[in-house]
Amino acid sequence: MRNYETALILSASLTEAELEQEVGKVVDIIGRGGGVHSGTQRWGRRMLTFPIKKQTEGVYFFVHWQGTREISDAIDWNLKIDEKVLRHLTLRLEKDGEAVDLAGVADEESPQSGRGSGFADGFDGDEESEQDSEE
Repeated sequence: MRNYETALILSASLTEAELEQEVGKVVDIIGRGGGVHSGTQRWGRRMLTFPIKKQTEGVYFFVHWQGTREISDAIDWNLKIDEKVLRHLTLRLEKDGEAVDLAGVADEESPQSGRGSGFADGFDGDEESEQDSEE
């Protein structure tokens, strides 16, 4: 099992009981998937850098857990459809404590893994484009 961290920004209009219920949903998904909940950090109510869903404040939580990619996918799916969640992000933590964004991690079976820069057109950004060379 790997170490993960799920960051949640919940709507500031929720009551204390509703906030705990939302975090409890994530912990429940972890438990049902065979993972282990390591702890939850509450950062509290914070101003958002920009409005999200017409809200300028959110309540931040960080859920630490151990499990599999399938649990991470289940958490992601459930949080995407929950209107009370403004934003969420699950990170896989490496052994040295560094975080890895799961959205940027390609599966081993993926045809993209192992290919140069990952750009479909082969442009790696260092070469001059045709438009630039004509000018």
